[in-house]
Amino acid sequence: MPPVDRLQPRFVDYIPDDVEAGVLYVSRRFSTATHLCCCGCGREVVTPLNPAKWSIVELV
Repeated sequence: MPPVDRLQPRFVDYIPDDVEAGVLYVSRRFSTATHLCCCGCGREVVTPLNPAKWSIVELV
């Protein structure tokens, strides 16, 4: 898998079993974001969203 330099956000209720490269899945319901590692290794990265550490800002 080639490295990724940009993630496209996709807002979901549940994180799918098979995540796509280049997609940042954000579940507001479970305060979690998930994506495949951008280096291309294929590992799944799960980030618990918490205002004290990690958060998402939407620009409209």
